Amino acid sequence: MGRSIGRDIVHNRDRPGYAEYETAQRCDTVYQRREEERLVGYQVTYLYNGEEYSTRTDFDPGDQIRIRVSVQSVP
Repeated sequence: MGRSIGRDIVHNRDRPGYAEYETAQRCDTVYQRREEERLVGYQVTYLYNGEEYSTRTDFDPGDQIRIRVSVQSVP
């Protein structure tokens, strides 16, 4: 097709009503805003030995949570 357009330009440039061809590029910038809600963890509060503790986990602990207990002697 480009060859045909080029030939038409050369042959018709001296004729009345000569059409000129131009290559043009038009670009638009599109901005898009998006909000999303994501679960980042679970804040878990539990009771151990009469004391309340809180921790954050990356997974759903369900109705039970495993804890690590450290025992120290009292002087």
